[in-house]
Amino acid sequence: MDPDSAKRVPVLIERLLKQELPAEVIPRYQPYFLRLLASRINPTVVEDESQILNSILRRISPQNTAKLQDLYIRLTRSRGLSRRWAILYVLSKLFDDNSVAIPGSSLELLAPRPPEAPKIKEKIPIISKKGPDAQMPVLEKEILRDILFAIQGIEGKYITFSMLEDSYVIQPNIGVPDPIRKMVGELAELGWLYKKVVKYIDTNIEQPSLTSQSLCYALQSDLAEYYRLIALLEQQRDELKDLNLRKIMLWCTEPLERMKWLAIISDAAEGLKGGALVSSLYSYTLIGNPSVKAIIIRILDEVSMPIVQMIQQWMLEGEINDPYHEFFVSTNLATPDDRLWTQKYSLNTEMVPSFFTPQLANKILLTGKSINFLRRCCKEENWIAASPLELPKIHDLVGLSKWVDSAARVANAELVKVLFEKYRFKEHCNSIRKYLLLGQGDFHHILMELVNDTLKEKAEKIYKHNLFSILESAIKSSNAQFHDLEFLNRLDVKFLEVSPGDIGWDVFTLDYKVDPPLNTIFTPQAMEKYLRIFKFLWRLKRVQFSLNSYQAGREIIMLQKMKEIAPIIHSCLLRKTEILHFVNNLMNYLMVEVVEGSWAEFMKSLDSVQDLDQIIEVHNAFLDKLIMKSFLGSETDAILKQLLRLLEPALRFRQSQNTLFLSAKEEYDRLSKMLSEDEGEDAISRISLESIEDIKQISEIFSDGVNKFREQLAETDRNHLKFLAFRLDFNEFYSYSQMKRADENAKMMNIPFFRVEDDIEDADQEEFKF
Repeated sequence: MDPDSAKRVPVLIERLLKQELPAEVIPRYQPYFLRLLASRINPTVVEDESQILNSILRRISPQNTAKLQDLYIRLTRSRGLSRRWAILYVLSKLFDDNSVAIPGSSLELLAPRPPEAPKIKEKIPIISKKGPDAQMPVLEKEILRDILFAIQGIEGKYITFSMLEDSYVIQPNIGVPDPIRKMVGELAELGWLYKKVVKYIDTNIEQPSLTSQSLCYALQSDLAEYYRLIALLEQQRDELKDLNLRKIMLWCTEPLERMKWLAIISDAAEGLKGGALVSSLYSYTLIGNPSVKAIIIRILDEVSMPIVQMIQQWMLEGEINDPYHEFFVSTNLATPDDRLWTQKYSLNTEMVPSFFTPQLANKILLTGKSINFLRRCCKEENWIAASPLELPKIHDLVGLSKWVDSAARVANAELVKVLFEKYRFKEHCNSIRKYLLLGQGDFHHILMELVNDTLKEKAEKIYKHNLFSILESAIKSSNAQFHDLEFLNRLDVKFLEVSPGDIGWDVFTLDYKVDPPLNTIFTPQAMEKYLRIFKFLWRLKRVQFSLNSYQAGREIIMLQKMKEIAPIIHSCLLRKTEILHFVNNLMNYLMVEVVEGSWAEFMKSLDSVQDLDQIIEVHNAFLDKLIMKSFLGSETDAILKQLLRLLEPALRFRQSQNTLFLSAKEEYDRLSKMLSEDEGEDAISRISLESIEDIKQISEIFSDGVNKFREQLAETDRNHLKFLAFRLDFNEFYSYSQMKRADENAKMMNIPFFRVEDDIEDADQEEFKF
């Protein structure tokens, strides 16, 4: 610009201002306009065809939108136009032109349009009061500029951040009416919320958390829309010249509501990650506002994507890619594979999404465990889970549950099939029933005969290899020899902990060895229960075997021909029958009702299991039922102690009976010899009074013990035990036996000796066999 023209610029500015502003404020604004003219700021035209078109579309009525789009399509099809954006830009500027043209004529305007009122709202200063205390007047245009700064969290010339009020406010010395100040405060809240969201993003975008980073990217995506709004407002202010506070308020109503929820989400997510963060976001999806709910669901889906991918990888491949410990399935890498099912994987309850039901979370855990168990414990490395349909979004709980059910069904069915078919789980259960639950009767009877003499010795003098040799002999001598070697080879002899004074019967037990993966079901705790049951049944079996082992029927008949001995023998046989009746009834109850009844229910339950957890649960229920019905549970501890007190005199009875019969046989032989030699004097002798007294005491102890045992059974609240009490005394024998037994014992003790009568010569002199 030449010097003469430069000198005329201030004069021209002054003339222009006089047309629009009062004379007293012109000196204040004239330097400002001179600085603007002296600056090198040029209007920026964005050569973006779509952005210019969108700007036009936003300013026309909805009725003309379709027509404009049709014209734009025709424009794009025109050949030879390389700068369509420039044409659209010219049309955008002409849209703001207020001239009135006559179609089809190139004449000047018929008449100029009446002059419009000056845009006071943009150019007249806003003054609240005058006088010496008057505040600084501010143009609305300057307020608009600061508002656009404030909604970006930036302080302007007149709008600054107040630490006291924790918000952006117009400076107190700025003269604006209260309504405008209030409106500015409401708009400036958008900037305060924006800063809060940006602060969360800046703080957490580099945090070691995939879900936190996903939330930051989701918030950034929403802020990108916000940035476009700001650019649009700036464009309207700079190019279209039709922006005011009310328009900004109108444009920012929806973004303000959105920004409020973004700030709420940022606050709620502070310090959270993984499933805990997803739970926090999901709680806001229950809001009733559809537009806000859609925003939160979109953010939730983006944030939960790492969790969803972990669920999919875990349930289809059995792998966990969780570098920042955000998944709700935790892995203990130090746990060996033999404890994989029970200890290697667990639920981290803090990371389980709160809207997941316990069943859903456990099913997700179980499915991944099943895949790992198949590959690592069952050696099914080549098995691959069939992938169901695409995993739904996490907010779709119904769809997610169906997907989880489908994937779980496939993996668990394969695991159950492998355990039942490849590892023959049911056959192993049957072998344990045969050998540890005394189901193979002939085998245990032969084994009892073979080990009887050995187990009478002191426990420290018995060697395991000798017992194992006896075990093999028992197998070969019974139908157990036809059993599969896969199961027979697992049968072994085991010694319990030896205490001073123990004999072999006290520490002997059978054992059944299991290998992986079945040891996940037959755990050491489960096998310990089997051994407890075996030890109890074996003890009863010993009493039954002991009472049945003396079968010298012919010798007893010969002894009963001696009138003095016959009452004693008869009374002894009655006591034996009574004890044997009790033991047989008890064994029948345990073997038929307890073992076989529980076994039938166990097999039926196994037919409907769907996963390994259910197999373990059903097996443990079977064992617990055996323990409970066999008096081995804590609730029946008193009944068990009373029963064991009954078994001890039952074993003593066999010894006393043998002593009595042996002494009677010896006396019979001696007296027979004396009669044959005709010594001419009465042969007087005494049988074993100690054995008679012992049998009497055993009878009393056993009878009283059975009555007490029956009373304990009847006092329980379990029907099967009450029925057992009825079976033991179905003919009311024990109800009336005490008095009769007392009389019989008195008769026995009143016979201090016996005399051999003439009828002894009629007895068979064949040697007795005991």
